[in-house]
Amino acid sequence: MIQIYLARHGETKWNLEQRIQGQLDSDLTQLGHRQAEKLAHQLAKLKVSHIFSSPLGRAKSTAHICREINQTELTISDALQERHFGQWQQQTLSSLKSQVHFEQVFHQISDFSAPQGETGITAAKRFKQGLTELINLAADQDKSHHKAYAVISHGDVMRCFLANINNSNKLNSTGKTQNAYSLFKNGKLIKLHFDRHNQMFTLC
Repeated sequence: MIQIYLARHGETKWNLEQRIQGQLDSDLTQLGHRQAEKLAHQLAKLKVSHIFSSPLGRAKSTAHICREINQTELTISDALQERHFGQWQQQTLSSLKSQVHFEQVFHQISDFSAPQGETGITAAKRFKQGLTELINLAADQDKSHHKAYAVISHGDVMRCFLANINNSNKLNSTGKTQNAYSLFKNGKLIKLHFDRHNQMFTLC
């Protein structure tokens, strides 16, 4: 059983504005840098030996801070980048609430997407397949008994992926829908297990 620590990047300028970044980007704030450093020290205690990161600047900056403190290997993968929100990227969340299918895009895991964007189902599948391949490759090369890896990614694709492995289109047992902003704080760490025999992820 392999330990996976999934984390959202540090806070960015657009996070403060609740502006949709998607596959666009904005810089980490001072708080974002501190969150990345705190995350790095958490990962050090967990004896993480490899970090996988999205190529988007905010995740990569977070991952580099974690790598410097942990002195671990770092692999960048397009599969781990944020969900693409098409024409809604760069818009504020509040300005989009009147859009058709807003609820299905941001609060559910569905076949709906922003115009020219990526669906939640597609994003979850892309992330899961890519992460599975990365972990299997790293584990083949890792001869240590304790295998623990970190993944630095983004709020909405994490939401879609975790709901997928939890066999639910929501992550709230009360039935009330939630979006990535309410589910995952910047720098939040989530522990998973990966069973190589069954090629399955489970939430701890």
